[in-house]
Amino acid sequence: PPPAEVEETPLLGAVRADRHDAAAVLLEAGADPTLADARGAKETPLLCCARRGSAEIARALLKALAARAEKAGDDASRLRILCHVDRRFGLHPETALEAAAVAGHGAVVVALCAGAAGCKADATLAN
Repeated sequence: PPPAEVEETPLLGAVRADRHDAAAVLLEAGADPTLADARGAKETPLLCCARRGSAEIARALLKALAARAEKAGDDASRLRILCHVDRRFGLHPETALEAAAVAGHGAVVVALCAGAAGCKADATLAN
């Protein structure tokens, strides 16, 4: 079962505050980059980052997602983690990639496209 939802994880708080240094420390300590908040909207750190425009944080989140995927016990879990970039969450109608593009955050779009390309390549290898 998924972990219990919290109002705001420390990682999501760091992303919302545009604190790359704090986000990096939390990710290195094992913070889960897939956890959404419980504010009804279910915003994930990656979606928040895409909306705010921090390519540096986006790259750190994608690196953490890739590391979690390597440790996943089965292909389904691995692909769910790797394809996090292309998922819609809660009440949000857009993916992180779509949110970054609409907001005009080109550097984040590039980082997310690299992550999405890795997801598609890994999905192909898993089949």
